[in-house]
Amino acid sequence: MAPPTTANDNHKQADAFIAYAHELHNRLRDRKSENQIRQLRAELESQIRAAKSYSLRKSRRYEPLDAAGTDLWNLCTRLNREQDGDSTTSLRQTLTLGRVFAFSLVSLAHGSNNASVPELIRLTRISLKAGRSCIGKVPTSGDGELECALLTLQKAADYNGLLQGQRHGMPDDEVVACKRLEVEYFILRTALSWKEGRLDVAEHMYGKSETLRDDLDPTTAEKLTDTLFEIGRDFLGKNDSPMATKWLERAYEVISSQELEKLSREATELRLAVCQALVQALLQLGTSESYHRAENIVSYIESELGDKVLVLLLRLEILLKVPGEVFESDAYAKVLRRLYRAASLSDSMFKLVVSHIRKLDDRSPTLACQVLDDFIASHVIPSQRDDWLGRAVLIRVHMSTNQRDSIETTDGLQKLLDQVDLGTEQPLAADTSITILTTQQMTLYLGYKLAIRSGDQDMASRCIDLVSSAASNDPKFLYACCVDAQESGNELCLLKALKELANKYEIIKPDVHFPALLRVTIRLQISILAKEDLPSIDSDIIINDLCETFEGVLGVLQRDPRAGDGSKLFSVTELNWFCKNAYNLGISHANDWGLQYVIRMFDVCLLIIEHYPKDLPGQEMGDISLRGLFCNFMVAVAYAALARAQDKIEVQLQNYVKMRKHIRGFDIKLEAHLAHLDNESKEDLQAKLGTLLVFDFEAAISLKAWDDLVVIARKAQTCKSLRSLQAMADCILRAEKPPMQTLYSALRTIINEIWKLEGFDINKLAKYLRCLTQATLPDKDLSLGLIKETCDHVKRAENTEKPFPKLELEWFATTAFNQGVDYYEAHEDELSKKWISQAFTLAHYHRDGGVLEKALQEHHTRLKWD
Repeated sequence: MAPPTTANDNHKQADAFIAYAHELHNRLRDRKSENQIRQLRAELESQIRAAKSYSLRKSRRYEPLDAAGTDLWNLCTRLNREQDGDSTTSLRQTLTLGRVFAFSLVSLAHGSNNASVPELIRLTRISLKAGRSCIGKVPTSGDGELECALLTLQKAADYNGLLQGQRHGMPDDEVVACKRLEVEYFILRTALSWKEGRLDVAEHMYGKSETLRDDLDPTTAEKLTDTLFEIGRDFLGKNDSPMATKWLERAYEVISSQELEKLSREATELRLAVCQALVQALLQLGTSESYHRAENIVSYIESELGDKVLVLLLRLEILLKVPGEVFESDAYAKVLRRLYRAASLSDSMFKLVVSHIRKLDDRSPTLACQVLDDFIASHVIPSQRDDWLGRAVLIRVHMSTNQRDSIETTDGLQKLLDQVDLGTEQPLAADTSITILTTQQMTLYLGYKLAIRSGDQDMASRCIDLVSSAASNDPKFLYACCVDAQESGNELCLLKALKELANKYEIIKPDVHFPALLRVTIRLQISILAKEDLPSIDSDIIINDLCETFEGVLGVLQRDPRAGDGSKLFSVTELNWFCKNAYNLGISHANDWGLQYVIRMFDVCLLIIEHYPKDLPGQEMGDISLRGLFCNFMVAVAYAALARAQDKIEVQLQNYVKMRKHIRGFDIKLEAHLAHLDNESKEDLQAKLGTLLVFDFEAAISLKAWDDLVVIARKAQTCKSLRSLQAMADCILRAEKPPMQTLYSALRTIINEIWKLEGFDINKLAKYLRCLTQATLPDKDLSLGLIKETCDHVKRAENTEKPFPKLELEWFATTAFNQGVDYYEAHEDELSKKWISQAFTLAHYHRDGGVLEKALQEHHTRLKWD
């Protein structure tokens, strides 16, 4: 048996506690290292055990011990507050043990059973605070801390028992304080039992607290809610949804029993945290009842707080967990838009919004792209945060790449990139741009695939354009477009993709035999044109494309491309294919294509001919040259038709100029090959030249190239074509005010050439002489010469089977006499006499028994000469 302790010994122990408290006070403020902290903790555990087995035999409070304990308590509380969030576990545990030791000193200072009610209330509060600090908020408190918690709570139970015995006669405020302390005691006992894994005891202690719920004030309610929340959250983390729901419902019930406006800011935040955890637990249960309960909770909070971030996040969680129903994409998107509009954009908020957009993308890709586009335009671009913008744009591109339900995302992506370009001062980072370029092609290709399968021809065409624009160095997606169009049987899309490939000659030439690509394209175009149900507007488009494809051949030929072995890429065989097909298309469609397309085809043929080697065998070169000859003829005829149908003078004249160029080309080629042709071919080609010379004569008149008319007329004689010469005569006679000398020379040449060709029919000769005379009457010399020439023709024909036509002869005689009278009146007597003399000669051969001649003589006698 231990020897009895004397009063002095008792006070010495108390003074030792006081001395250690003062020493601890200084050491806690001057702590240096983790080792020092661990040493302090070991000492405190020893001091607490010593204080537990010690009792001070005094009838009154021992003030020095109370003061030492109070000072140490305040220091540990202050240090703990200063280190909150930054303190190590060892320091936090040491400060907790410091508070337990401080409480032990204060408790010892008051002896056993002689404290007053206010002192008991104070001691109870301190014991509960010490117990709460030992239990903590996480289920990882050490055994030592839980042992201390049990010690302090046992003390609280003792003080509560003493207070229960003194309830009678207490003022009301002290009664209320005692009840609240009792509730808090049961709260902490519930938490301690949970920490110890004794859930049956925790349920029992919580049940005791329920009987005192009516007297809860906001502060005590917050403490109870906090404890219940930690228990429920622990079960939620362990995926024990039923237990989590049970304890979180209790927390929600306690905090909701308080008036919202009386809660502190921390309590309001705690309430939201409880709601969030409870909603998550209810959704984890996965029942229809739990889902509707969660929805009601969120709706209630939403009605109170509006567009709070946490509330909107809960709403999103509910929409994601709808049991057995179709996901409400539109509702989810609407809440998501409310979320980023209600919150200030930060790194965490940016990540949060993006994560929810990705969740929406899993359900509705098109809607997710629309929401992301809006988020970028309304928040990310204005933030001028390059890191956010680059990340968001990359996400958008990837979403477009993987989209499944619409092609709208392709157009949307292009519009977004345009917005980014306009809304930012600096271009996107290089790695972002490269990723976009690579992924964008895939996105556009996928958009193309969806469009072609949904029958949206316009969208498919636009996607091919965009794929081509993005394929600056790698045409693989254009190849893919070709393959996909061929597999789906869409010839128009295949044609467009092939054309775009052809435009990428520089990047595809290592992999593709370019002439073969062009041949495939041309064959496809011809196949499409052959379809009977092709609309006329589409027909014109395809014909134009066909012409452009052939013209593209010329563009490549001008660069003299070479194959890998150094030989010409376009061999003679290749040139023959393109040349012959251009010619055949022009010939076969001369009547059903627009003339502008026919001209383009023959022009292509002529230009390809220029690229043939000069050392081809004679027969082969002759065939090629003859093909060029016919091309010149067809183009000239086409330009003649265009010129005659054109109302605009300027355009008409341009057509005539182009026509004359091809006529000269035909003439030159014909002259070079005439000696090598058989008679039948010569006659045919000369007849064609005669036709072209009429067009040339017509063009020269329109272009007022008067000096060319005589040359053209003489050239026509080599063709031995009366029809051509007669057509030229008609042209010059219809010409509007040509120069008199030109008119005379040209028509005179034509008449002479006609006379040479067929000895001339006298009736036709009379007609042309009459026209020529009538046209040249204003010119004294020319017209008089023609009258004399006419007299010669009349005399020579007099004794032939075909004399000069009587009617024409009468016209010449009367015209000559009238012209002489006109000169008489103009007092040009000599000229007058010459004309009248020719008139008498002509009248003499009139074959009317001298009637006309007699009449002219009578009129002549009336003239009075000087």
